[in-house]
Amino acid sequence: MDRRAKRRTKSQRIGEKGENLYKVWAVDNGLTSQKVDQDYGIDFYSQVLKPIGDDIEEVTGTILAVQVRSVEGENRKRVKLDRTDAENALRIRIPYCLIAIDVSVEKIYHRFLDETLLIELDAFIKSERQSLTLGLNTFAYGNDVFASELKMVSEQGLQYRLQVLKAEKDITADIPGASLKIVQDSGSGIAAVRLPWITQAFSVNIHTQEEAAKFVFEEGTIPPHDHPDIRLLPAFERVADIASGKILLHGAFEEEVELFIELQGKRVTAPFSLRRVGDERAYIGEAGLVLVISDPRKIKGLPMHQFSLRLNEKHSTPLITCAASKDFLKMLKPGAIVNEVGREGIPVSHWPNLERIGTTVDAIFSMSDDLGIGIEDVILADISNEEFGKGISLLDAFRLGVGIDQIIPSFLLGPACEQPYCEDNWRQAGIRIPIALNLKNKGIIIWVTGHGSVYVIGKPPLICGFRAEKQDSWKIELKDSRLPVGPNPEAWITRDWPGIPLLSSPKKIKREMLVKGPSHNPVGGEVWELE
Repeated sequence: MDRRAKRRTKSQRIGEKGENLYKVWAVDNGLTSQKVDQDYGIDFYSQVLKPIGDDIEEVTGTILAVQVRSVEGENRKRVKLDRTDAENALRIRIPYCLIAIDVSVEKIYHRFLDETLLIELDAFIKSERQSLTLGLNTFAYGNDVFASELKMVSEQGLQYRLQVLKAEKDITADIPGASLKIVQDSGSGIAAVRLPWITQAFSVNIHTQEEAAKFVFEEGTIPPHDHPDIRLLPAFERVADIASGKILLHGAFEEEVELFIELQGKRVTAPFSLRRVGDERAYIGEAGLVLVISDPRKIKGLPMHQFSLRLNEKHSTPLITCAASKDFLKMLKPGAIVNEVGREGIPVSHWPNLERIGTTVDAIFSMSDDLGIGIEDVILADISNEEFGKGISLLDAFRLGVGIDQIIPSFLLGPACEQPYCEDNWRQAGIRIPIALNLKNKGIIIWVTGHGSVYVIGKPPLICGFRAEKQDSWKIELKDSRLPVGPNPEAWITRDWPGIPLLSSPKKIKREMLVKGPSHNPVGGEVWELE
């Protein structure tokens, strides 16, 4: 059986020697030496005394936090601190002194936490290093030097400035270019923090980025101070503690920039507002177009920008009044590039669906210019509405000469759905058909005339199907109110036939669309069999 008692290591012997030497040295230098029983980075709390006579000293009220490091038998004597040691030193709110004791020659060196050491420790904490080595040549030596420096660091003004400096270092580490100024009197204080972007004050991560972006990019506001998930950076807690009052944030919320777009040798520019939050910047146009670009993010191990598109419905201007950006929007088509003036162009294909906007905007303005349909209340965000998008697409198809044979699907209904299909049952017919759709609060009917075929069965003959074949003409009838149709435009062949949804992908039966069920449309068309 191994029988052994507790043992003392060499490092423990050196440490004990050092602490004993400090106790003697402290008495000679006007300090008490109260050893800390529970060592969490501070070895002694020493009261500072001052002589008031030949043999009497009086407590000054200053407490010195002391950390002792002992060294022995090294050519290049040095003190090593780990990250916890450095963080503890920076959190101390009273004068702090690092004591280095060369026990082999019983020499005691000191280094107070001043601006120089604070900056060195702060840089170490914010680096990837795990330890910091301080050579004894960076420490001061001598009782007179110690007394002079102790008097300086004991000044409350210096300790306050150190706290301000530490707070400023924390803020600038998170927000490069920031600055801090604190005004304090006997009643209260205020901290003024100047930031490049005021939204940099908030702690935003991958989980809160979307919520923060809604406030900044869409609502045009900073997140509320009491938001449960989006809070100020932790560095501002230290600022608030020092100021004992309010924090006043100064910073830009948005900046006016000029974007260019190039397509097939043509280049136009338009004004945009630039905003930032988290790791994203957004260019917001007057029409509600929001182009978002992230800072490089690690995706599959590679730094990559991510792009997203927003259409702001709440804060936007009707398209008809967007004179400054009308041409810009129309050029958002395949092959175009866009960016801030002075920067390299980015293909619009990087943003999802952005290259489709130009064609849709063309169609909206053509609807006004060529068809006489008012667009006073149309905003860019309307194109993301299914009903509006399909209505514009259908009107533009007619404007571009697409015939009803490509728009209205052929179909069977009623008894014809229950009988075997026969191609010989189709008969030539003349047609005058209304196509109903809604654009926002307006109803629109497109009256189409032409030729087609009807599916006839039984005796007496019963028309149970329709097939559009040739379009002769079309015209538009505007209504003051919405029509009873769903998101898809509908062809109302007759009042009693069900409305035929257009621009959808219905199930085909033997090359025809099967439609069942009675209906009563507000208006109906005419279909007549030709001799």
